[in-house]
Amino acid sequence: MAIVKKSTAAKKTAKQKSIRDHKTYGKQCAYILDSIEVEGKSRPSDKTKINYLVERFNEEFNHAYNKRMYPNLQRRIAEWLMGLPSCIHTAFTYYDIIQQGKEWGYCQTKRKEDDFCNNWWSVLAFRIMQCYDYFNKPNTIYQKLR
Repeated sequence: MAIVKKSTAAKKTAKQKSIRDHKTYGKQCAYILDSIEVEGKSRPSDKTKINYLVERFNEEFNHAYNKRMYPNLQRRIAEWLMGLPSCIHTAFTYYDIIQQGKEWGYCQTKRKEDDFCNNWWSVLAFRIMQCYDYFNKPNTIYQKLR
């Protein structure tokens, strides 16, 4: 009788059931997903939330002028988030952003706090893109928002 060993890739996928469980950025994705409010639904799934958020971004901000102004998609999403859209409620004051950074383990020094605050919107935008791609494989956010 032969013993079959599972590959390390199979072990990783077996442990990771959701993007919220990801070792590196799971906390950040969970924060974003928990911050999204979908109109008309009391308990939407994570996929519904991220699709709703991307759809709102596409309708509100992803038009031809902004595509020319901000050709980079991550930057365009970050600029939209800076306008504090009503469908996502994230930290926006320096104090709240620093507190969130401390909770995630990034803000140990004053310099790291400043860097974290300066990159806050860009990090959120990147994680939104990752979440969308995770839930909508094989389609990517770039295919959706051309």
